[in-house]
Amino acid sequence: MLQAHRDQPASDERALLLDLARLEPQAWEALALLDLVLIWKKRRRVTQHLQDLVKTIREAQKGGGRIFLVASGTSYHAALTAGYFFNNLAGVAVFPCNPGMFRSMYLNALNPADLLIGITQSGETKDLVDIFQDVRTRIPALRRVSLVNNENSRIPQELSEFYLPILCGPEIAVAATKSFLNQVAVLYVLAASFSLTERKIVEKLGQARELILETLNQGEAAVEAAAERLYLEPSLHILGTGLIGLAREGALKIREVVLNHAEGYDAAEFKHGPNTILGKNTLFSIHDLAGLLETYEAQRGDTPFAGGLESLKAWPELVERRFSNYPLLFVCPPDERDIRITISQIHTHKIRGADIVLIAEKNAELAMAANGKPMGQDHYWAKVLEVPASGDPNLFVFAATVLLQRLAFRMSVLKMEYLDRLQVVDHGVHPDAPKNVSKSITVD
Repeated sequence: MLQAHRDQPASDERALLLDLARLEPQAWEALALLDLVLIWKKRRRVTQHLQDLVKTIREAQKGGGRIFLVASGTSYHAALTAGYFFNNLAGVAVFPCNPGMFRSMYLNALNPADLLIGITQSGETKDLVDIFQDVRTRIPALRRVSLVNNENSRIPQELSEFYLPILCGPEIAVAATKSFLNQVAVLYVLAASFSLTERKIVEKLGQARELILETLNQGEAAVEAAAERLYLEPSLHILGTGLIGLAREGALKIREVVLNHAEGYDAAEFKHGPNTILGKNTLFSIHDLAGLLETYEAQRGDTPFAGGLESLKAWPELVERRFSNYPLLFVCPPDERDIRITISQIHTHKIRGADIVLIAEKNAELAMAANGKPMGQDHYWAKVLEVPASGDPNLFVFAATVLLQRLAFRMSVLKMEYLDRLQVVDHGVHPDAPKNVSKSITVD
């Protein structure tokens, strides 16, 4: 065990220990032992703070207080997913919101029994720093806790009573992926602590890990097929049945790294207005533009170029042939009611001009709903992306998360290569470093 820690110490002081080992090679055994001691102490502290936070949530609930989960961007989507967990596993109502929502809807209505839990990768996000400062100034008795990746940052060190580290290591890519998954894992543990034993939680996390590995190992071909179909689509909607946080996070990843418009929505809510995008719409891609030019050249013969608008008016079929179904990506957990709702929504939307991608555990009725072609729509397209069976709606979140992340990654790579071939300069499509995205927003 000490040998394993000689070359790769795992504690927070690993950089220092490696430097000391280089200066004094004979001290490696003592340094490896120190590394193990530091890990042991960290685990004790994390376990204690986890217990403290569960106790604090219970006290807030018993005292009539509300539990606010405040976060921005990807962390906000983790907070929304936490609401799903707490509802399913703890029977505790939590209020996920971003800083703007919290300020506009709750800040002036707080009471000392409430609890503020900030969720942040960087620990320096200006919007969240301001909320913590304002709450501390207005209601000093209101308890403030944080979940954070960068432990040596302002929110955990200066503005929180205590914090839980999410322990995912540094995010190398700009678009957060590891931190989202680890935030979801920590929030799952928190919610599960209200109803499951520690042994059972460890067992469930082991299942989640296996689901993630199986999803990555087995789902590659299906994800690649979906990515090849979707990467040039100018817009799509991800519809989560009960999983609005996961739908929004999947859409955010596509917006960030593919630079296509994507929207995360509740599956049952989509029919209340956004479904107007189905069927004929005026969203066209570069691929559509290329097809229009090909059709125009084939039809005009020796006719001089009449100008863009005049040509479209003279040959309306140039645009008419560009219309296609609008892509909807459903995310459905293994819950009987959610499956029934998803099937209903798939049937409702595909007859109005939608192509369907479905992320779900294996289910014959779901697959039939997605794959069945509507009458008169021979060009209809569907793809079912199965994740390994868990039978647990909460564990399903872990498998669906990595599948959505892989889909966004592959769409990004395909579009980047496509734009590079077209010699588009500074297009900004990149899975690791997309344009305009930064790791920490530290300005208003």
